[in-house]
Amino acid sequence: MNNAFDYIMDAGGLESYEDYPYEAMKLRCKADSKKFVTNISGYRDVPPNDEEALKEAVARQPVTVGI
Repeated sequence: MNNAFDYIMDAGGLESYEDYPYEAMKLRCKADSKKFVTNISGYRDVPPNDEEALKEAVARQPVTVGI
């Protein structure tokens, strides 16, 4: 997930699926920054087994989980 978050921040955002659908091909990214619909400004990892840190993360939202 961290690699995806880093990509979104480096690219400046993401387009909607309607504007940039998945095509299952190895091509260079052709994203159009004028069509970005979302962005993130940062993220933090929650330490394992730290209930207080998890509560704080959930209060800030959104939260992603990797299993």
